Amino acid sequence: MNAQYQINDRLSFMRFLNLEVGDKVPDGNTIWDFKEALKTTGVGQKLFDTFSILLEEKGDSHPQRHHS
Repeated sequence: MNAQYQINDRLSFMRFLNLEVGDKVPDGNTIWDFKEALKTTGVGQKLFDTFSILLEEKGDSHPQRHHS
């Protein structure tokens, strides 16, 4: 199933993305382009590192880095 369908199908995904029912959802190409931009600029790794620090501070387990 594609990302656009998944977002439209799940209210939890919509809430996470701060979308309302009926809002325009990004298509798969837009999501892919955004993911690639995060990767090529290094921002994706910075976000992951920040998230990991926040989890550690709260005492939660440290997620494993997934390279794609």
